[in-house]
Amino acid sequence: MQHLELIPDTGAALAAINEAHASGLFNAKQTMQVIVSERDHNHSLNVVTVTISSACPKCGGPRGKPAMQRYCEEGWFYSVHNWTNPCGHVDYYPDVLREARGLMAQRSA
Repeated sequence: MQHLELIPDTGAALAAINEAHASGLFNAKQTMQVIVSERDHNHSLNVVTVTISSACPKCGGPRGKPAMQRYCEEGWFYSVHNWTNPCGHVDYYPDVLREARGLMAQRSA
């Protein structure tokens, strides 16, 4: 496996990333717990802790380190995790919740 900055063209870079995935370098089985907000069917805000992959779902690179952020909505204060993925892909809470539900379904199957 070469360092990506040493690979001269995009085709070779993609091949190296695919090789890294195949070798298990980006292990999607590693997980992390995050606290996120979700809306229920009544549009009420809920804060939940979920387990997701520690890998970015778009590229397989590592996700950023979660940090608590405080918010206020309609006079109610709550704290949830925010993170910035080093790859630049953004994790939106609805996608994170969908991923967490998928992991729970896989584990219970």
